[in-house]
Amino acid sequence: MLTLLTVYGRQIWTRLGSSMADKIPSITAKILEGTFKSDADMADQQSKAHELIERMMRESGYVPVLNMATQWYVEWNSENDSYDYTIVKYGVQTGKRKSKTITGWDSDLNKWYT
Repeated sequence: MLTLLTVYGRQIWTRLGSSMADKIPSITAKILEGTFKSDADMADQQSKAHELIERMMRESGYVPVLNMATQWYVEWNSENDSYDYTIVKYGVQTGKRKSKTITGWDSDLNKWYT
């Protein structure tokens, strides 16, 4: 059965029926902050931070929102001669057990991916 839903001000048609699809989950921003010394380490540090924040999300029962980009902010800290970074990733709560088997959720389609 198709149902018309309003999600964040947009109307979409979706199939509801499974227990996960019965609800539109709340999106939560997860934030991780850190530092690194050299700008040569920036790409490597960004990759590691991305992996770490996703692992931390899943361990706490969250999965990523697939259509919302991860945000990466870097600022030079002249007091410490280092770069401070903040990474923000958006997720929805599924529970610890389900977070291990679900790849993520698409907020535009209200669709879960495994």
